[in-house]
Amino acid sequence: MSDVGGWAQTWELCERNLAEHGVPAAAVLVREADGEILGRGRNLRYQEGDLTAHAHVEALRDAGLLTPEEIAGTYFVSTAVPCMMCAGMMVHYRFPRNYSGLPHFEGFGSPSEQFLAENGVEVVDLERHEVLDAWISYIREHPQDWWHDIGMSAEDLDFDSLYAMLGIDRTDG
Repeated sequence: MSDVGGWAQTWELCERNLAEHGVPAAAVLVREADGEILGRGRNLRYQEGDLTAHAHVEALRDAGLLTPEEIAGTYFVSTAVPCMMCAGMMVHYRFPRNYSGLPHFEGFGSPSEQFLAENGVEVVDLERHEVLDAWISYIREHPQDWWHDIGMSAEDLDFDSLYAMLGIDRTDG
């Protein structure tokens, strides 16, 4: 699946974040019945100095107080699989699904993917390669920010291993 309602808005938010030197993470919360965007969010952690200002959290804040019945009829569209903090929020409030733009690569699954699946949240890969390009550029330009954003240090996973997992030829220097 490469297209879903809300993708264009998610990508616009991602591009806006990149223009502000932010993380290429964005999410929208969509009502499935009519495709209405209920909430929009970008990872604003660096712009606002807030460790909890992740895209899914910001989209939920933007949507406001939703009932369990309203939540059951929604889905998130995001540029990447939710991190553990956002995954915890999704499980807690029983969001049914997340469409992720970042292509899934065997061996590079985040622990949150397994956590979401084990707790009944479906993660659908949209295979949007423009997202992969955005993340690779961001990681190259801001390695320490990226490691910190995902709760790791640069020593936990070196670039050669990352590029190898992503199948990227690094012979270009």
